[in-house]
Amino acid sequence: MQWSSFEYLQTGKEKFAREQKRVAYKNLTQAAPNLFFLAGDRLPIEPLTTGVYEPHVKKLIEFAANDGYQDFLIDIGANIGMTYVQSGLCFKEVHLYEPNPECISILKLNLHRALGNHPYCLHEFGLGQGSHDTDLMVPRGNLGGAFVPDQDNGLSQELLAKKDGYLSVQAQNYRSQQIRIEDAKEQMQKLFSSLKTRNLLSGVIKIDVEGYESTVLSGMLPLPVGMRAMIIFECWDPQFDFAALLAGQNGRATGFKLIEKRHQYNLFRRLLKKVAPQCGPGTSHTLIPYKGAAAQSADGAGDLVMIISG
Repeated sequence: MQWSSFEYLQTGKEKFAREQKRVAYKNLTQAAPNLFFLAGDRLPIEPLTTGVYEPHVKKLIEFAANDGYQDFLIDIGANIGMTYVQSGLCFKEVHLYEPNPECISILKLNLHRALGNHPYCLHEFGLGQGSHDTDLMVPRGNLGGAFVPDQDNGLSQELLAKKDGYLSVQAQNYRSQQIRIEDAKEQMQKLFSSLKTRNLLSGVIKIDVEGYESTVLSGMLPLPVGMRAMIIFECWDPQFDFAALLAGQNGRATGFKLIEKRHQYNLFRRLLKKVAPQCGPGTSHTLIPYKGAAAQSADGAGDLVMIISG
């Protein structure tokens, strides 16, 4: 073999394109957090380019922590740890639940890199009814959209597919991972008992479990007397009966929906927007009281919030 004959050819056009992409990526990710992400996945796009993931949820969690709900953060469906990484330092103690082995590997690295020795506990299993092993369906290109396709999942096959941009749940669109499920009621009672013993009584609970909301919430609620929490969870089901959930908390729960409002703007700004899109109307996220399906146009989907009093 003539080693001296090796040559890699790159045209001027190819070299220019590579350099432009490198510069563009560097500029776009200047605000990116110092974390590990899965290339090609949907979740990293926002934090890589803006430095923040779901800023409205981040602000709400920190708003609650600053208003006295700072004893604990419970993150059920922690994924790669964005909620904890962004807001975990606001809380005295953090518990993260994540069953997906792909996420857990990245999550451990991110927790170490971002927060060092801040107290947290990683529970490497999901919460459900009873203790068992099961399959987790992970959408290709969306690590955060993984779901358990069993009778405890409250979403229809159509909704499970639609939330990830598919027409139907087909095997070629997903990877299957075996995971461990532990009984939600047993695990939550154990955790709340431990927190209460140490006088950690007020906190935030974030739930992102892709159709398992009812299962997790039924195992968690009611909270022990003397404990209070802000619970925020993402719901994909427009028929989710949030009113019934609130009514079952013995008068301790108040419900809200976190909505985005588009600001009004005058004729001048409307004309200006045509030549400068960045001058268009802004938006704000706010909590509106949830008063039942009739008041909410029978739409239970969205970011739902429960305030549980002690």
